[in-house]
Amino acid sequence: MAEWQPSGEPHIGIIGCGSIGSLLAAHLTLAGRSVSVVDSWFRNVEEIRGHGVEIQAPDEAVRARIDAHNIDEVQNIARPLDVLLLAVKAYESANALALMAPLIQDDTIVVPVQNGMAEDWIANVLPRGRLVGCAVHVPAELTAPGRVRRYLPRGRRTFSLGAVGGDSIAPAQYLAELIQPAGDTEFAADLPAVKWAKLAVNTMTNAPAGLTGWTTNRLWSDPRSEPLITRAAGETLAVAEASGVQPALVFGRIRPELFHRAVSDHGAEAELSAAMAEMAAERTGASESRPSLLQDVDRGRRTEVSYLNGFVVRQGATRGVPTPVNAALHDLVAEIDRGRLKKAPGNMDKLRALVG
Repeated sequence: MAEWQPSGEPHIGIIGCGSIGSLLAAHLTLAGRSVSVVDSWFRNVEEIRGHGVEIQAPDEAVRARIDAHNIDEVQNIARPLDVLLLAVKAYESANALALMAPLIQDDTIVVPVQNGMAEDWIANVLPRGRLVGCAVHVPAELTAPGRVRRYLPRGRRTFSLGAVGGDSIAPAQYLAELIQPAGDTEFAADLPAVKWAKLAVNTMTNAPAGLTGWTTNRLWSDPRSEPLITRAAGETLAVAEASGVQPALVFGRIRPELFHRAVSDHGAEAELSAAMAEMAAERTGASESRPSLLQDVDRGRRTEVSYLNGFVVRQGATRGVPTPVNAALHDLVAEIDRGRLKKAPGNMDKLRALVG
């Protein structure tokens, strides 16, 4: 494939106008970027067409009118895409790529703006284009059609972008500048290290929130949950290391080895608990943030637990790393997906009974 070069003013397509897709669309449009969005929720598209997207953040409120299309109107987007941001659920990615395929060119930058480790398998189904990896750090929630609550300001770390495999770093560096208006975006020279550190956060936050209904800060600071969920993070980090990746600092500040030592060292356990409580206390703008998996449970949607905790379990089995907490979290949330279990604070006791 020829060396990638940017050309002119890019046309950005976003498929999936939930919290992250809407956030990106609004801020990029307000920055003068050419943006078209596609979404499967008719009411959401109609609200965006009529009144735009409104973003409520701790330090600002913005509204943007955006070129919005239903999924049966993709043919109305006349201009091919220079950038495609996949802001759908992980399990919707293959269908989303197929839907947008007519607009993807050989040099289109395609970015999965999702939780989990989607890049490897998306590379296998991408019809054409150049894949760039992404870690999403900003907590947000679609509270109503066309309405997003952003729990941390744009000045906090929002996205990390990096090359996939041995691909050129130029598209990722270019895109990090392009989407900077949506929030602090970094080019990550070692994206797998950042992605695994973020996956550790996902595995100890999303599934436990969906099980209990608890907010992020409560999970991180409550003595009934914190020792258990940090074990899930430690398992995730151990699988990363067995895969040949040295994870980055978790939350950008906590050393991965502290999660390992906390299992058997009371001093390390106390240090980790204090660090988690400090993280919760600092997130004043996100004190009531609800992880995306809890949002899915509340809406009766299929969760992404198979792409988060389930991924860790599968990778751990391949590499001989035990992952009992992630396995229990996966199985309990799978029961919620099947309608056999309801979210409840008491599910934390079920988790504890399963893993000891």
